[in-house]
Parts: sequence; structure tokens; C-alpha cells
Amino acid sequence: MRLEDMTVALRPRLPWEAVDLGCAMVRRDFARISALWAATVLPVWALICVLLWNSPGWAGFLIWWLKPLYDRVPLYFLSRVAFGSRPSVGACLKVWPKLWFTNFLGPLLWRRFSFIRSFAMPVYMLEGLRGSAVRKRVSTLAIDAWSSAAFTSYAFLKLETVLTLALVFTTADLLPEEWSIDWSAFFTAPEASGIDKPYIVWWGNACYMIAMSLMEPFYVGAGFGLYLNCRTRIEGWDVELAFRRLAARLKPAATAAVMLMLFMIGAPKAEAAEAARTPKAIAEEILAKEEFKVHTAKEWEFVPDAHQRSRGKTDFSFMETIGQVLF
Repeated sequence: MRLEDMTVALRPRLPWEAVDLGCAMVRRDFARISALWAATVLPVWALICVLLWNSPGWAGFLIWWLKPLYDRVPLYFLSRVAFGSRPSVGACLKVWPKLWFTNFLGPLLWRRFSFIRSFAMPVYMLEGLRGSAVRKRVSTLAIDAWSSAAFTSYAFLKLETVLTLALVFTTADLLPEEWSIDWSAFFTAPEASGIDKPYIVWWGNACYMIAMSLMEPFYVGAGFGLYLNCRTRIEGWDVELAFRRLAARLKPAATAAVMLMLFMIGAPKAEAAEAARTPKAIAEEILAKEEFKVHTAKEWEFVPDAHQRSRGKTDFSFMETIGQVLF
């Protein structure tokens, strides 16, 4: 994943803004996310209902317990869309088994009641960490967003409960008369109201599954928005992305400037160095070669100084006169 491919505006946000960002991402692709939900979750529900048809209470409990697995395919899709890729439904279905059965014990056992589930899930799924490394990573990120993630879970729990009850009370009048519930006795003597009848329990399960299908993708998106905002605030994603985009815009100009500088500094430098040599320096360099060396020989000659010449001088001029007379 590259920050340059992000399709959302990265900036430090308030927690409620980050939650709204995640919900907006779900709204933008709600049709495809709903299709993925129907293709991956509804078959599992159908199998649970068939196997536990005579135990509607246990069926509803199991449907609720497996919620952490339902969230993985929508999160996978949102993460790919956020980083510039839009996988098709078929591509998501290919990775569906791997997403569900990779590291699934923790979310279904000791992390099942975690109130930061939607916030921590991107760390477990997207960062590829395991063991103590992923626990330290979640702890580090949760320092900045634990309370926001917990209140987000609490808010969505209330919304899901209210929507379930709204569906129950809205559709109550559509039930056959023999399925009618004595609402006056529901709060005083629930067992006498008929609420524990199998078909009534299945009706409640159906209302709950509809409410979950409507709310859970937004819960996943809200947690993912908090995760993106937390990493942006702690790791400075917005600053890093701004520098990368600036570098990308300046790269052609920088390349041209470097080439021009190399041309001006490299090749002209040799010409300037050559031009800086004077003709005298060039002539001296040529004459310094072996071919132009002048070979000289030294001879010693004794030359008496003037004092010696004046002191030891003898006049032989009379000999000249004799010679002239003789010859």
C-alpha cells in the first residue's frame, strides 16, 4: 500500500470526524459492500438456521458470536478502496476463506468482548503482525484512540439495539393472530406473553439479522476511519504524503535542472580549464618535453685574475723586434 494512492484526504481529525469519514466511505460503496455481505454472511446464517432449527435461541446466539468474522470482508474492501484499488466482488470472494480462517481464534475467544474491536481489527488484518508485536502495536495506537473506539462501539451497540426493537415493534402487527404477543404481560411476566415460542424467537432473530446487516458495515467503517486518523496523527501520514506529492510534481523539473547543472559544471568546466591556460604556459609545457631539451657540455679553463696578471707579467716586446729584424 502506497500513501500516494490514497483516495481520502489525510489530515488530523477529531474522533467524530474520523468516524464520519469511515461511514462516508461505506456510504460511497454501500451497494458493493452489501453484495459482499450477502454473498459471505447470508449463506453462513442459512446453514446455522438449518442446523439449529429446533434451537432458535442458540442459533441467534451463534449468529451474534460470529460477528468478528463478518467484518473482515467489508474491511478488506474498504482498505483496498482507500489505497486506490477497487476489487470486484469476485476478487473479494476469492480471498474470503483466507480472511475468515486466518487468526480467527483470538477474535472469537479472548478478544470477543473487546470494546475497541473495530479499531484494532485493521491492525490484526492489514499490518501482518503476529504475537507480541501486534499486541504492542495495538497498545501503542490505542493510547491515542482507545476512548474514541470504545465510545464508538457503545454508540453502535445502542443503534443496533434500537433498530432491532424498532423492527420488532414495527412488524409485530404483520404477524398472524396466533403469533400475537401480549405486550402488556411482556414486562411483568415474559413467559406468559408468548415471547419464548420458537416462531417468535425466529422472528426476533430475523429482525436482529436485518439490523446487523444495516449497521455492522458502518461499524467497520467507523473503526477503520479511527485507525487511519490515528496513524495520520502519530506517524504524520499527511506530512509525508504532502512531501511525496511535492517530490513527484518537482521530479521532472529537478531532473532537467540536474542535467543542466551537469552540462554547465561538467563539460564547460573542461573547456574553461583549457581556456584558462595561456599560450606561454602551453609553450612551456611543450618545451618541457624530452624532445625539446637542450643538451650542453661544460669545459674548465683556467683564467688568472687581474692581480696575478699584473704581478707576474713579463715584457717580451724586444723579442718581437728581434724577430722582425731576422725575418
